[in-house]
This record gives sequence, C-alpha cells and structure tokens, in this order.
Amino acid sequence: MNIHIDKFRLTCVWTDLLAPSIATMPDDAPMAFLRRRSSYEDLFALLREGRATGQPSLSLPWKAMSRQRFWTFYAEETEAQSVTPQQAWKLLIPVRVTDVFDSLTDQPDVYATQEGFIFPFGTAYVLSFYIEPKSLLEGAVDRAIELRHERVHTVAGEGARVDILTLARRSLGRLREIVLGPAAATTAASQWPITRLDPRTLVSFSQASGTELLMPLAANLDLQRALVGMTRLSRSWRIDALPPLTKALVSQTSRQPLEHAMLANDRGRCVWQPHDIQSDPVGAKRSNCYHRNLVFATLQVQSLLGLMSYAAKSRDKGVVVAGPTEDCIRYAAGLLGRIYGGADATYRTTSARRHIEDSGMKDIVDQVRSARAMPPLAA
Repeated sequence: MNIHIDKFRLTCVWTDLLAPSIATMPDDAPMAFLRRRSSYEDLFALLREGRATGQPSLSLPWKAMSRQRFWTFYAEETEAQSVTPQQAWKLLIPVRVTDVFDSLTDQPDVYATQEGFIFPFGTAYVLSFYIEPKSLLEGAVDRAIELRHERVHTVAGEGARVDILTLARRSLGRLREIVLGPAAATTAASQWPITRLDPRTLVSFSQASGTELLMPLAANLDLQRALVGMTRLSRSWRIDALPPLTKALVSQTSRQPLEHAMLANDRGRCVWQPHDIQSDPVGAKRSNCYHRNLVFATLQVQSLLGLMSYAAKSRDKGVVVAGPTEDCIRYAAGLLGRIYGGADATYRTTSARRHIEDSGMKDIVDQVRSARAMPPLAA
C-alpha cells in the first residue's frame, strides 16, 4: 500500500473512580477540597487567577490564553478562560496535574507526555505518544501495537523496560496517593482495587503522503484493514476478520470530505483525515486540535460512566448516596444526556454517543437518570 506515514499520535486513557474514598476523606487529606462544592470552587477560582500554590502543581485542563474548542462547547459555549467556578462544579470539570509521574526516556522515533486529571469523584491518567515512524502505514500500525503491548518504555533512572499497563498501574496509584494520602490510598487499594487496565485509545495522523492517500476508504481494503488495526491494536491485525465498513465507521458530518473517516471498536478510535495531513502545516494543526478534543471527550465520557456504574451498584446494595457525591451523580446523568443527544450546549461528536453505546452502559445510565426523574437517553 503506497501510503507513507511521517507523523501520528497514539493516546491512551485510563480512569479511576474514588467517590466513596473522597466522600469520607478527613479534613487533613491532601485534596480534601474535593469533598465540598465550596472548597472545589475556591480552588478553581485560584487556578483561574493563577494564584494557586503548593505541590503537586495543579492547573486548569486547558492552556492559558488559548482557545480550547472542546472546553468552550462543553461549557455551554463559554470561552474556557471565562468558565466560572460554579460552572466548573456543575460540569464536573477536572483539574490537571503533570509533575507527579515517572519520567520516561524518549525513544528515537517517539516522545511521550503524561497527564493526570482529578475530578470531585475520581482521577484519570492520559498517556500520549508522538510518533515519527517514517514508514509505510503498515509499519505505523506495527509501531503503535508495539507501544501499546510490549515492554519498550524505559523509566528514567531504571534499567528494566516496562509496558504501558505497568505505567498505568503506577500512575493511577500515584494519583490515589496525592488525592487521598498514602494510608488512605492503601485502604482504597484493598476496597477498590484498580482492576481494568485495558485503556481507551485514540490514533490520528499528522503528516502523510503517497499515491493511495486520497483513495476512498470503501475502495481500498488494505487501508480499511490498517485503520481497523489502529482501533484494535491487536498483534494479529493482518489476519483478523474485518468488520463491515458500515459497522466500523462512526458517522461524520456531511461537511467532511468523502475520504475522511473515523473508525471505531468498543475501546478504540482511529481518525483518518488525508486532506489535512498532506504536508500541510495548517491541516496538521487542525488534525492535532481535533485529536485533543476527542481525548477530552473520551476523558469526560469515561469518567462520567464510571460514576454512573457506582450509582447503580450503590442502589443495588441499598447504599444511600448523599451530599456532594449525589450532586455529582445528578450532574453526570444530565451531562451524559446532553452528550448523547448532541445538544447545542455541549461539545457534539458522534464518537461520544458511540462510546456510551459501546460501553454497554446505556441501560444503566437510563436507570440512574430515571431514579432522578430524568428521561432516557435519546439521540
């Protein structure tokens, strides 16, 4: 296949629900501000004004003085820098931390970034790889799979190489420690162990060339196989059965060029925008911004679904959830309704709707919404 990939990105997202531990944190816990709406709003105000101090260094999830399309639309079409502390609480916007993780040694064709996100009910770890394979598309797929599955990552100061599941386990554990404190994190590890380490993944491309680059996806089975391989990141991608293209595709706006597509499976996405990545800096920037928007959409939906699962399990056990945690559940149920329905006052992407459907949790979300006098999810 004559498609040469110069640059692409792979992002992995993990979430960790800590609602019961946060709800019972003592006043001297490292991040006791998460327990109450007022203290969360106070911290958000300090972060917005650039006056927050202490370790770890917390920040807002968007870059200062930069237009962030996801957060602008998610925050009811409010410019990110203008989001109020009250909006932040109702929209369950996390704070960001980056200086608490093990440093990774760059590889010749890869550098990585790590981010943590802290919600009033849990945390998330986001690991992104920026890859310059300088290879055919098939080689790029193999490289992504290697980064996803193999022990090819070196922690600075350590000799042994590790895989990303080891990095995720360490990083989620570290986030628990900085939120709850070491002793409470140990207790949480026994009560709420980190069990599912299979990440949600997102792949997109920044620069590519080749005579088949603009060939329609429906007419190129080799291209379909490679892009489906990027959604699955399976070592056997070359021989795996291909799903019908109509099932693999996420529906896109009619304004997109015919050759553009997003492919999906239950835990992965691959964005293919060949018109934007033909050595065009403007198009590459647009592709990178879209990737970042989808990362945030994945982060929010997966975190909110985790809270829905907790609400449903609590109800089944006869546990009454109250206070700020119940507020968060109610807000999350409402937000998922807006996201699923593609409401104007949120970031709209059919990928998020597909995320909810593929999670197998739509019925659970509807049950949680029904218990709070909300209608079922509707597109």
